[in-house]
Amino acid sequence: MTQPHNWEALCTEEQKKYACEFINTVRGRYIIGQALALAVARLEEVPLPHREISNIEDMGRLAILFFPYYELHRSGVLSARQKSVT
Repeated sequence: MTQPHNWEALCTEEQKKYACEFINTVRGRYIIGQALALAVARLEEVPLPHREISNIEDMGRLAILFFPYYELHRSGVLSARQKSVT
């Protein structure tokens, strides 16, 4: 699903409709999973006591339960690389 060429001309409701359709595609879920994984990794670098642990945990749960494609792909790629090294 590609973004409409006239994206800027669409009203907010049409943009939201497109986004809702996109979020239910494999690519949409992959991208959100990637964003969550990268956000978690970055937030884990924040030193205590400023690290927002509950946000990190919630993002991780969302990624695992609703947007697992990025992590599944990443772990599969890592497994394939590990097998080729041995």
